Amino acid sequence: MAIDTQGNKVWERELDIYGKVRKLQGDKWFMPFLYQGQYYDVETELAYNRFRYYSPDTGAYISQDPIGLAGNNPNIYAYVWDTNTWIDVFGLLGKTYIVYQAIDLDTGKIYTGRTSGDDNLSIRQILDKRQSGHHRNLGQLQEVFVTNSYEAVRGGEQYYIEEMRKKGMATDQINGIAERNFGKNGAKKKGDLYMEAFHAENNKKKITCSE
Repeated sequence: MAIDTQGNKVWERELDIYGKVRKLQGDKWFMPFLYQGQYYDVETELAYNRFRYYSPDTGAYISQDPIGLAGNNPNIYAYVWDTNTWIDVFGLLGKTYIVYQAIDLDTGKIYTGRTSGDDNLSIRQILDKRQSGHHRNLGQLQEVFVTNSYEAVRGGEQYYIEEMRKKGMATDQINGIAERNFGKNGAKKKGDLYMEAFHAENNKKKITCSE
């Protein structure tokens, strides 16, 4: 929408989710921008998106993604991911919890962490989303333990941190579970329960794999 100096509406446009014009009030030449980064050419009816042209009619680019499959999308002409899949409107989706490891590119050693995402996302999508905003300079994240249990993933993260430390391969990082969360003299605290949940599920996975 655009208004003049008197506050009167002089132009308005409504787009669908792919950038195609649904409604237009005013001159179609007035505002050349569609969605972020897209400059619309009314003659070709394509949107210039810096490195390639996008077609709002088809909801796809007319040329390949310049970074190819590195964009983690098997369709190299595709537009963005469907953001509707990021929202659990009815609260019916479960969670996928992942312990991951990656090379710390600054030290050459292994960083261990955990992340989670809705069940409708693939493991790769969850890991890539986590990596995009990571505070460490890491190589590609790789899953080492996957579960639908929050308790098990907390224990799993701590377990794999300790395993890397035993091998002298762990990068400098804090524990997944703080020392104060472990009980003493036989008393159990939540840290102990997290470790028990991990070992119970991990042992179950080992039995299943051996059958």
